[in-house]
Amino acid sequence: IHHYVIHLSNYIFFLSLLVGVSLAPRDIYIDQLSFEEMMERVEAHSYPGNHRVHYVWSEDEIVGRDAIGLGSPVRADDDEALASLRAVLISWMDRASEWRKPYQLMMASFSFRNVISSERLINACRWLEEIPDGKPQKSLQKDDVAAISAAASAKAAELGHPEAIQKRIENAIGLIRVETSEERFTRLVRSVKTRFGETILPHNVVDHLVSAIRFRGMAAHGHFEPANDKEYGAFYKSMRAVEALCLLLTVRDLPISDHGIQQISMHPLLSGYIYAYE
Repeated sequence: IHHYVIHLSNYIFFLSLLVGVSLAPRDIYIDQLSFEEMMERVEAHSYPGNHRVHYVWSEDEIVGRDAIGLGSPVRADDDEALASLRAVLISWMDRASEWRKPYQLMMASFSFRNVISSERLINACRWLEEIPDGKPQKSLQKDDVAAISAAASAKAAELGHPEAIQKRIENAIGLIRVETSEERFTRLVRSVKTRFGETILPHNVVDHLVSAIRFRGMAAHGHFEPANDKEYGAFYKSMRAVEALCLLLTVRDLPISDHGIQQISMHPLLSGYIYAYE
């Protein structure tokens, strides 16, 4: 009773993923009895009834195409599709404790779907960073960085630079151990293209993703106001690129069928990026 809402929200996160809209549960009922016990009591005319749960949860307005579910990676059109849906849902729930934060940030992105703002871009970047392999990875081995650092520090000492300068050199060289933004996004894009096909994202997606990091920095350090229509278009395109990548990374390791893989290109987060103007 004290933890059911966590499982409920994980299930709502899953349904929200399928339609690309932030959903909220309603008509929640809790029963003290199991289903079998309830049926026994009903037959004995001694069923005490259940309890309705009330929450004050905001709901996004859902109209028109929002409810269609275009691009859903799973459906229940027949027995085979239903089995696929079940397998994906089980996988989604099994990893929920590890993925709780990415799921929540995904929901925030869905809530921002009718908003163009710095907050939406920052949320998308946070979603990416919370995905298990979304953060920059180490691109060089620690021993290699130490060897390079030692050689550079020795050369600085030979040239007569003080120890403080040598220490700064060591710190600077240590930074190259981590992927650049371009290396990071190239790795992530390669992983989703391997799973969903080379055409799932445009050829210049890495450029858009790298631009998103620049815009995120501008937004995080003050109010960002595009200088002109061209910069506004670049901002919008890069924001949608991050959301599209996050969506694909979120579903990449789920047991989606071949049919689901073909359908996902029509998902609102993905198609919104593909057709966004620059």
